[in-house]
Amino acid sequence: ELVLDASTSYDPDKTAAENLADPGLTYFWECSQFTLPSGPTQSCSAASASFSITQSSSSSSATVPLVSSLLPLPSGSSYTYDFRLTVTKTSDNQTDSTSITVTVASSPPFPKDVSILPPENRLKVPTISPVILLGSASPPSGGAASLLSYSWSTVVGDVSLSDAGLLSTTLTGTSIVIRADKLTPGISYTFRLTATYLGSESWGEVSFKTNQPPLGGSFSVYPMNGTSLSTSYTLSALGWTDDTEDLPLSYLFSHSSASSLGTPSANPVFSAYLPVGDSTNSTYALNLTLTVRDALSAATVVTLCGLGDSSAAASASAAAFCEVTVMPKTATDSAALLSFVEGIAGVQVLSAVSSYDYLGATNTMQVLLSVMNSG
Repeated sequence: ELVLDASTSYDPDKTAAENLADPGLTYFWECSQFTLPSGPTQSCSAASASFSITQSSSSSSATVPLVSSLLPLPSGSSYTYDFRLTVTKTSDNQTDSTSITVTVASSPPFPKDVSILPPENRLKVPTISPVILLGSASPPSGGAASLLSYSWSTVVGDVSLSDAGLLSTTLTGTSIVIRADKLTPGISYTFRLTATYLGSESWGEVSFKTNQPPLGGSFSVYPMNGTSLSTSYTLSALGWTDDTEDLPLSYLFSHSSASSLGTPSANPVFSAYLPVGDSTNSTYALNLTLTVRDALSAATVVTLCGLGDSSAAASASAAAFCEVTVMPKTATDSAALLSFVEGIAGVQVLSAVSSYDYLGATNTMQVLLSVMNSG
């Protein structure tokens, strides 16, 4: 609907309050002429028998709505209308006039069914793998798909899709791929696909939240000093939390020899003999690492730890690294070494193998090997 509006007209001889109450004006509207794109200027009365604003008709209203059915418009063409307004003061019949030219054009048909599938059909997605956004659109009825063009943009989020290195695809296809680890964990994103057909645009959007890794917990070890084969170290990962839909969490402990202590487990407490620490210095230091991972594979890696008490509760103190001392058995401990090989090590290896914990069995044998090498 086109609305002709002269409601801001006023009588300069009256105050603002008087004009607001009653400006004392009448309005005469007329359509003086219209012009076809390639034709001559014609009288509005020739445009349509139902066209109500003509040279011979008027309205005393300050606004005149003109519905589209009153403005004849052949498909794919445009008309230019010249409207004229004469305002008269009722007190002394003084007049003033103005005119406006309006071009009314038909718009090209719009693309249809522009949509984007949620990545992996989830409302929360991991960032450690590529994020794939699959879009689609259809041409208008009877239109050719080859005339469709596409562009992508960010509506909500901390990235621009045009950022260098963000995408492994172009911005002008029906689908895009955002590279792994390019989106920020724990925030919401909305991306838009705009489809254009002969200048007319339609768009669709998709919104999702990126997965945030576990947080808020601690990593502790007890004791911080000991001897290989004799001291059982207890590693604890307590207090870690995540969104309910991201549970359960798994815990994996490893040491600086690039070896994992067992397999990922839902148990946040793990006890084990540790291999001899770094023998190149007198401290025999061994660095420990905790990896906490949620069900969507988002992980927090912790290399700092505090000293836990005998119940494996974390203390407030933290070391620069989670570094423990693991001293080797001395040569005079050959009897203990033999006992360990025949007893403890054998039991642990057999137990691990029988429960298919091959990594645990390997860890026990590595501890034994480290002790033998240190001697």
